[in-house]
Amino acid sequence: MEAKNDIIVTSTDNNAGAVVWWSLSGEVEVGRLAAELEARGVAIDVARPTAHYALRRAVHKVDEQSLFLRALPGRRSGWALVREHATDNDSLEHNVELRTWVDGTDDGPVLRIEPFDHPRAASLRAEFARIGSVLDVQSLSGWLTQCVIPQLVSIALRDNGGFYFMPQPSVETFRRVVAAIEACGGSKFMEIPAMRSEQAVGAVVGALQRDVVAAVAELETELTAADGGLTERGVKTRQARCERLLDIVQTYERSLDISLASMREEVGRVKSALVVAALSAGEGGELFATPTDAVAA
Repeated sequence: MEAKNDIIVTSTDNNAGAVVWWSLSGEVEVGRLAAELEARGVAIDVARPTAHYALRRAVHKVDEQSLFLRALPGRRSGWALVREHATDNDSLEHNVELRTWVDGTDDGPVLRIEPFDHPRAASLRAEFARIGSVLDVQSLSGWLTQCVIPQLVSIALRDNGGFYFMPQPSVETFRRVVAAIEACGGSKFMEIPAMRSEQAVGAVVGALQRDVVAAVAELETELTAADGGLTERGVKTRQARCERLLDIVQTYERSLDISLASMREEVGRVKSALVVAALSAGEGGELFATPTDAVAA
């Protein structure tokens, strides 16, 4: 079924949920947002920016005409500050003034700077720490789409996001999330009710079908690639994903007051294949002895 985005609004009766979208601006302090959510009874964790993202943002704050940024080879997150200057014979020379990267330790990520006493080191450390404690527009958008939307069993109505359908049981929780964010900054959120009209249901079912088909295909690809080599953990992880998919489909059946039997059957087919994989794992013995198998990640 092809998804459409034309939601018909008639009255508050027969309400299937809401269509929501937003315009984000500024920065939100992570600690304050967490406190605002807790005060409103919202049990959704606020994800901090990664150390790699914070470092990339921090080094790009350096603004000097003759100073350039270059990625350090061989490191996931590492940068060099390179000074360019003219020589007596009118050629250009480049000298590395500072190197910085993030190391993973038992106590968490640690910022490294060489030389540690470089004149820019203190400001770089301060900016790295500040960026790691706030959500900018990009980070806040990622938190909304990757944490909030999935936890509230909501779906994007378009392939590239932007507009999201939220089933009626999740609407009130999302409003509390919105209130918490708006208490921290200038972002704006919009909402219109989505009725159980033929066009509205068609748009939502089309979007849900797109997501379910993609999730089932991913699970099938992983099963094929494993070729009987899933660990116990790998089987259980994928079974949990199937259960989550079934919960989502059933939530939409209730919200839209329709049957989505074909979607349930697709998920059930993969779930059955996982039962076979679990039985095979039990017979193999070797399977459960390798919990670090890459496929189980």
